[in-house]
Amino acid sequence: MYDRPRTIDELPPDCRRMFAELAEKLEFLPGDVICRQGDEDGYLYLLESGTLSVVAEDEQGEKRKLATITPGNFFGEINFIFGARRVASVIADEEALVSRLGQKQKNALIQRMPALYNRLRDLGLNRWGVIRFLAHPLLKELPREEQEILTRDAVSSVYPSGTVLFDRGDRVDDFVLLLSGTMDLQGEASLEMHDGDGLLPAGGLDGVAGLSRATAVIECVVVFVPLAPMRDLAARHADFGRLLERGRSV
Repeated sequence: MYDRPRTIDELPPDCRRMFAELAEKLEFLPGDVICRQGDEDGYLYLLESGTLSVVAEDEQGEKRKLATITPGNFFGEINFIFGARRVASVIADEEALVSRLGQKQKNALIQRMPALYNRLRDLGLNRWGVIRFLAHPLLKELPREEQEILTRDAVSSVYPSGTVLFDRGDRVDDFVLLLSGTMDLQGEASLEMHDGDGLLPAGGLDGVAGLSRATAVIECVVVFVPLAPMRDLAARHADFGRLLERGRSV
């Protein structure tokens, strides 16, 4: 797993001081939307006081709370660093004070706090993967506590064009979800994966050696979710098991 900060207090004092110098302070009332799903505003936020809810809306308009943000936590790294659309909305539960950095301060952050920027990049990459995985139809009917078990050891990575993620005969004991980019699968049949597609590289829940070669066609951002807890859940939830097995063909 990445060595990434969860709160500002885990950063050296000079990083906290420089972040405060660069950021603007904003106040929000209960119910205010700090950032909205689908936006591309490019801001990075740090919650100073209050609590916030992370809420995602699916294609049917159904809203689902994904997390609670407490003081000291960053949010918005995905949009700030990767330029991706926001995958969820953040709403104030109570009066909240938030510090915010925009794209104009991004170069200053890179130059003055490269360690913070790199750790935020890792944090954002993994958070992006977890949020997208939690929104996958595969998990829709699972209780929240069991969803969290699945994502506990999830890890995301970026693969440049031409990279072979795994080859025939490799044992990849993970569920793979493509966050962005295009991946080419060569096996018994050729298949192309796009944003939001997922599969079992091993070809099944038993984690046996796979029969496919996966290559990044254009840069891919991928989240790997360990199959071990997924196997346990599949044994208790038949519908989840059937959906997961179906994932072997994306």
